[in-house]
Amino acid sequence: MRLSLQPIDGGPFNCAPAREVELDLERIRCNNPHLPGEYNPHNVRLFVVGNEFGAMGAVWAQESDALDELVDADLGGRILIDETDADDDSPRLGNAGEPASRQT
Repeated sequence: MRLSLQPIDGGPFNCAPAREVELDLERIRCNNPHLPGEYNPHNVRLFVVGNEFGAMGAVWAQESDALDELVDADLGGRILIDETDADDDSPRLGNAGEPASRQT
């Protein structure tokens, strides 16, 4: 499926310029979708999360929870590290607090 990304300037997530990405349907989670015009008090949106190697997946979440939702959906394997490689400063993602690379 093709998804059109809008540019985001500033904040913790930056995505510029606007572009299209292609994801297999099993990498897109419809975990809590909100349609335009629908009441959405927590500002839940579709986030496509990726790194320099491309898009890992798409999840519906609040901006602050997008990485956690990606890991909980088993789509964030490329950013997770082994527990033996983690230290006290390693970010912990998902409900299980799995260690992640600081370079995500």
